[in-house]
Amino acid sequence: MPEGNDNLNSRVLEAATTGTELRLADATDFAWDEAGFVTEGTRAKDIEAAFGEAVTRENRYTASPVLFIFLKDGKVAKAARIIPDAFFGEDAKKKYGRDVVLTPLEGHKGIPQLARIMLARDHSVAGPGRSTAARGTPCSRFPHRQPRPRPRQQ
Repeated sequence: MPEGNDNLNSRVLEAATTGTELRLADATDFAWDEAGFVTEGTRAKDIEAAFGEAVTRENRYTASPVLFIFLKDGKVAKAARIIPDAFFGEDAKKKYGRDVVLTPLEGHKGIPQLARIMLARDHSVAGPGRSTAARGTPCSRFPHRQPRPRPRQQ
């Protein structure tokens, strides 16, 4: 079910590279009312528990660094592979509304590998240069990404 989405992928990469905010709804051209993401290595049963449907046949999702899952009326409308590895695992497996804004961390402009973009519900309350994570905490409290589990090699 996961598929590529060139527009979303390029818009996320551009936002990470330039250090700019991206309203997720502006980067999509299909109907959805909630979205979330998982990172590479997430167990399939955890994805299903978070979003209500299985989106991979594998035991773990490994097709790309990030998989965005878009829901419409509570059902998976689209699962899009994203190449930029620019998200915090701590914000994964959660649902966000159409007002979600992807907000880069301060000081990481031009370095896509370090431009960790946070999903924010209301970025305006944090003031310039800072964002508010889903739970209302400043993004700057996360100085690094949590390690992701790596698939075992056989």
